[in-house]
Amino acid sequence: MDVVISSSLLGSKKNLLLSDDGFTWIEKERSDSWFLTGLPKQGFDMCLDTAFILENVPSVPSVPEKHKKSMSVLMDGDPPWSMILPRDAYKSFFNDVISHVKTHKDISKDYYTNAWVPGNKVLNLMKPVKTDAQRVNDIISSSAINSQVVESFRPRAGGYAQPVRYDRFGTVTGRLTVASGPNILLLKKDYRQVLKPSHPDGRIVSLDFSSLEARILLYESGKDCTEFDLYEMLASRFGGLPRQMVKAAVLSVLYGSSKSSVALHLGTSEEKISKLVQQIEDYIDTRSLLKRLKNEHKESGFIKNKFGRKIPVDRAQDNIFINYYAQSTGVDVSLMGFSNIVETLGTSGVRPVFVLHDALLLDVHPDRLQDVSDITNVNVPGYDQAFPVKFEEISR
Repeated sequence: MDVVISSSLLGSKKNLLLSDDGFTWIEKERSDSWFLTGLPKQGFDMCLDTAFILENVPSVPSVPEKHKKSMSVLMDGDPPWSMILPRDAYKSFFNDVISHVKTHKDISKDYYTNAWVPGNKVLNLMKPVKTDAQRVNDIISSSAINSQVVESFRPRAGGYAQPVRYDRFGTVTGRLTVASGPNILLLKKDYRQVLKPSHPDGRIVSLDFSSLEARILLYESGKDCTEFDLYEMLASRFGGLPRQMVKAAVLSVLYGSSKSSVALHLGTSEEKISKLVQQIEDYIDTRSLLKRLKNEHKESGFIKNKFGRKIPVDRAQDNIFINYYAQSTGVDVSLMGFSNIVETLGTSGVRPVFVLHDALLLDVHPDRLQDVSDITNVNVPGYDQAFPVKFEEISR
């Protein structure tokens, strides 16, 4: 396997191509080789830095901190370490980097290739959204709550906010956080009217997965649910129980809320909730999944989601195992599903502007609204069952 080590990492004039036959200095990166810079890159499909992080490989060696501090005062950008460091110090640093790459370059990249890169496609297509400066001002002047988040949507010259950039390493499970740009993840739902379509008659719309994490657990057990409302289907199956009661019991399994608090909230007996939770655990078969995850954790110290992403678990509690598995798998299902949707729709008249956890927000030309609203489900690699999605207008 060939690896190109960036000149910015080595502090050299050229990039270094490391292969089984030795190494060669080259001017440009190569599309057929893995690339290492010391920092993960979202828009690159063969980023060895990202693959290393996903497989819990230790950080790439760097120059001694005392030298970095000195150079940070003297210059901006990447210092030419090959010309700055004492010869023996640079040689030691260079050899450490080469040894690190040789030791770890053949780690498994299955998850990175099969799930991470396909999921990245939609994130790499995010466009800046048009926003309403007056509404931004009105919200901020009327309330101090959420004002910093609302300010991140302020339009620049031309009427568009800066594009969003996400961090896929911001949480243990891979659930997205916003690294820069409008923080759609923290914007109150009532404030989404600051978003404007780029066409006067267009719409900002969302395509939203239905009950994604609960559905993932159901699909994991080999069952299917073609109905959009998973909880209504389960309520019917369990003898026509109230939907809200079934939903609360499922969420209890997912997030570990106590049966007594669920019973108190619903105004029913703890015995009734306990019986319903047992029915759900039998039908969705979370016990088999939990047994597998606990064995994984015992052997390696982490669990893996459906696609193989490693998830460290500090608190070995049953509900943590189930929740982390469902949430992390849901992230990959969402991103791969949204990538498939955008690929199917194309980008003519359809501008992806945000991923909001289980929802994809699109800026849609009026001529394409019907095409988007016609999408009612999406297929994701690894599942025979389709995932229902719901179309909703956000603003116009």
